[in-house]
Amino acid sequence: MKLATYDYGDGAGPGLVDGECIRDLRSIAPAVVGLLGQLDVVAGKATHYPQVPLVRERLLASIPSPQRLLGIGLNYRGHARETGREPGPVPTVFAKLPGAITRPYGEVRH
Repeated sequence: MKLATYDYGDGAGPGLVDGECIRDLRSIAPAVVGLLGQLDVVAGKATHYPQVPLVRERLLASIPSPQRLLGIGLNYRGHARETGREPGPVPTVFAKLPGAITRPYGEVRH
């Protein structure tokens, strides 16, 4: 099951990829985040949501909220082992900013 942000032509919003179509989840958009742990509920009722053809060029970047995220990498030994690296003297800190996000199949510019 794949969730996406999609340009429906009359506005953008969340969608559920259903084969070559996308199910319009804008009617339950505020609840989508709360349903992430219950995606099988959404998928099981997918036929209840309007369907439009999936056009690759209309897939949009999913912008997280809040729009500035800070991440901590290799902050515990188990994670370091998973990556095959040794933890350093201090954790790796990194940011994920909306300007660094492109849509699926989008152009990445240097």
